[in-house]
Amino acid sequence: MKRLSLYNPYLILLIAAISCFMASCGANQRQFLAIDAASIKAGESMDAVLTGLGPPDARKRLSPTHEAWYYYYVNKRFYQKTPLIGGFLGKGEIETLEIKFLRDKVEAATFYVVGQK
Repeated sequence: MKRLSLYNPYLILLIAAISCFMASCGANQRQFLAIDAASIKAGESMDAVLTGLGPPDARKRLSPTHEAWYYYYVNKRFYQKTPLIGGFLGKGEIETLEIKFLRDKVEAATFYVVGQK
């Protein structure tokens, strides 16, 4: 009867593959920006938005009275999160929530998705 060696290259490859796929399961918590966009109402204050969504990923001053806040989430498939090789297995899509303020009050909230190629 043939004994299984710990130095078997197939066993090492199998352990490495399982380790990579298990590491891809430990992802950041999912953000649901579409739901957040639906919960934002025109006229809400910046403080209320900051309390509900936290600090934005980016801010842009459009004019002295207008400002835009951006929240992003990169949505990737599970195999795209695999260390070392995930970047070669396609790109995800970027979910964006844009909130425009007029004098510290919400003017509009827009949710959109941009697919990466």
